[in-house]
Amino acid sequence: MTNTVLKAIGALGLASSTSASSAVQMLGDMLIGQPEPHPVEIRENLLEETHDKVWVDNQNSAMRDTLNRQIFLHGVNVVYKIAPYMPTGMAGEADEGKFDPETSLTDEDIQDLKNWGMNFVRLGVMWEAVETAPGVYDEAYLKSIDKLITKLGENGIFTLVDAHQDVLARTICGEGMPNFYAKQVIEQGTYCIGKLEDKLVVPLLSQMDICKTIDSWGFRRDADGNPLIEDCQSQPFFKYYTSPESLTIFRAFYMNNFGMRDKLVAYWTEVSKKLSANPYVIGFDPLNEPSPSWTSLLDFVNTITPGHFDKNNLQPLYELIYKQYKEASPDNIMFFEPSQFPDEIGALGGYVFPLGFTAPPGGQKGSPFHVLNDHTYCCQLDANICSSTGEPKQSDAAQCYDWHVKRVSTRDKDAKALGIPLMISEFGACMDSEECVTEINQVADVTDQYLATGWAYWEFKNFKDLTTSAGDRSEGFYNNDGSIQHEKVKALSRTYFKAVQGTVLKQKFYTEDVELEGQKVPAGTFSAQFKASSQIKGETQIHVLVDGTPVADKKEKILISWYPHGLSADITTEDGVVAATAKVEGNNLSFTLSEDFDGKVINVNVTPKSS
Repeated sequence: MTNTVLKAIGALGLASSTSASSAVQMLGDMLIGQPEPHPVEIRENLLEETHDKVWVDNQNSAMRDTLNRQIFLHGVNVVYKIAPYMPTGMAGEADEGKFDPETSLTDEDIQDLKNWGMNFVRLGVMWEAVETAPGVYDEAYLKSIDKLITKLGENGIFTLVDAHQDVLARTICGEGMPNFYAKQVIEQGTYCIGKLEDKLVVPLLSQMDICKTIDSWGFRRDADGNPLIEDCQSQPFFKYYTSPESLTIFRAFYMNNFGMRDKLVAYWTEVSKKLSANPYVIGFDPLNEPSPSWTSLLDFVNTITPGHFDKNNLQPLYELIYKQYKEASPDNIMFFEPSQFPDEIGALGGYVFPLGFTAPPGGQKGSPFHVLNDHTYCCQLDANICSSTGEPKQSDAAQCYDWHVKRVSTRDKDAKALGIPLMISEFGACMDSEECVTEINQVADVTDQYLATGWAYWEFKNFKDLTTSAGDRSEGFYNNDGSIQHEKVKALSRTYFKAVQGTVLKQKFYTEDVELEGQKVPAGTFSAQFKASSQIKGETQIHVLVDGTPVADKKEKILISWYPHGLSADITTEDGVVAATAKVEGNNLSFTLSEDFDGKVINVNVTPKSS
């Protein structure tokens, strides 16, 4: 999950101020400019082309499947951050089928995800698991990953392959890159801001836990010399991002010190070569939450100037990685991430800057091989907003909603300026609470509003997450005793278009009863529009949670449903003509339009029956 140096900025004591926030936002907008939508070349036969894998429709900033239906992705993160770097209980393993509320991904777990409407997994394929010694790659691990991706795909779940990291390496209380590379960089000497500047400012900053070395925390060490996870978790992990060790390693990536950038590219060469042939791989995420670094005080000022880090550090790095993707397969799609800081600042009331990418890395504006990929957490908004419980308080709900709107709407403009779709691949990371349901509903509502390609909740289970603010509580779908967090699961299992015989114009799901124009709209109502295309022969599919009870009774059997008494569905043209009759099988509602409705706007309304 996130919460990186954003909270460290708040730790500097910057007070929340709307006027200050507005001033900084205006300054950033002047420096980088507001992005303008990029005109994309119109290809009249776009939907007549055949595709072997999911593809990017750059004309509509959308993604489509092999039947050319527009698809939306709802899913979860699955990132196992320590050895064995793979979920337990998988088919073919010694513990096959054994459910664990924290670590398993059994066949039944996968069936549950499918029943809950999940068609997407962002899967951590850890660099430290792939490269076990310099230049030595674990073929067996990648084969197991490939097998898992296939199992997910056979259940209708696409996989985004994620080079996940948080604070980079175990030797500095994080995970991601091999320890032997991290130690190689650290042994050559570290610094925080600049070699000269550190002598003046680090003594002061370290008193605020900024620029503090990992050794200075006094953590105990294990047999491998790594700080004990238990000790690392005694402090919020975002503090470690500001350590000289972390900043020095990130600096090595961007400047290729000690060949570290080349080594990251080599990792991706191996991974993309092994996994590109799998038809269920929807794309590759080159680096989770990349964090900036600098070489001096002046370079620090330049780097945190809005757009500078994206343009001058991330774009060149991503271009090298993208080249490896394309060499592995010309159809590979890059889901590239901006930084969480300085593109967003959770101080001064919170503001979001336009990105600095001049084009999708390695491609042109309007690229059919790129997706903009970002995260949103209310905890990023303020250093203290989640300090007491690890999740935002209900009293901050309005403030959180405004943050998500600001975050997603700005990234929507960025994506349109680049001519590509937008994906929110992390949000949530919350517990079994009313506050968690609110956070989920807010992010899902906003992504629907801006027709983002989809989202992925952090995360399905704990999977030994060492960089978390949850403590011993569960951010996953299950409590530690195996009981299901049914309100969370219900919130995530909202009704949505999975695949559409056309292009979606809008979709809205109501999570609570409301009154519109004097009419009651009950919770569970789904209202949407799309423009039909007779060139698309596949049926429209809508996820509807009729019965979300887990396949196996793990702890308690509770009906999880938006439609406990059934549902009704109306599919009509704008002038009220019935366009199709829907059928419901399990948690799937489907219908097919005839060629008579080609080019027409189709209204879809799904409502729960009262009894």
